[in-house]
Amino acid sequence: MGVRKRSRSESQRQVQDHPFQITYPKTIPKPTVKDGRPVRRRVRMQSFPFTCSGTHSLDLLHSVKPTDTWYNMTSYKSFVLSGVKHKLGDFIFLANEQTIKRRKVDEDQTPQEDEEWVARVLEVRASDANHVYARVHWMYRPEELPPGTLDGDKKIQGRQPYHGEKELIMSNHMDIVDVLSVSGPAEVKCWGGEEEDKETPEGLFWHQAFDWRSSRLLSLDRISYVTRNQVFQKNITKLEKLSTS
Repeated sequence: MGVRKRSRSESQRQVQDHPFQITYPKTIPKPTVKDGRPVRRRVRMQSFPFTCSGTHSLDLLHSVKPTDTWYNMTSYKSFVLSGVKHKLGDFIFLANEQTIKRRKVDEDQTPQEDEEWVARVLEVRASDANHVYARVHWMYRPEELPPGTLDGDKKIQGRQPYHGEKELIMSNHMDIVDVLSVSGPAEVKCWGGEEEDKETPEGLFWHQAFDWRSSRLLSLDRISYVTRNQVFQKNITKLEKLSTS
């Protein structure tokens, strides 16, 4: 596996061939009035769909800029690319500079899983068929953990001996991506809690979360698949209600 460390700025440079940017306000701004009309502040909470150990929360307030342009687009529950339907909550592979260069050399070459970026779809909006965008949570590879990452009381960087060959790390780091950069669906299993007593999954899996704000690794709580699915469906319902507001 090639070692590639994705910095925050690097990921934003390579996927942002569009005007959108996510900001992370610490608090919800107070309502203001302009020309006698209330100014609507589009700051929303993105709930992290899984519960992690301790009281540390991975939920994040966020706002998409330019706000009016983003929220005036139609919200969708899915998008279709090359005949494949990608829904909210699905994992996707995303092309990056390295895979694009390889494709230019050999158009018939299939990108390797460990070269493409992986993300989880949170929101889909489009102005027309040619302008479709997704807000995503990034999945980090262990090699991409930045210097000073806290794992308990220990500071680490990059891959550790306990990381599996196909292991990913779910993060609360968000970006907006053009769906044309999606190269296909990704199957990523959650291996945590009760499942840790079983053998390590053969394919891509995750069982740690990375708090992008504090560079801290967290472990998945011992909760059942049923509970996790209930949490996820609840969050999707919240998102759908907000999208129509």
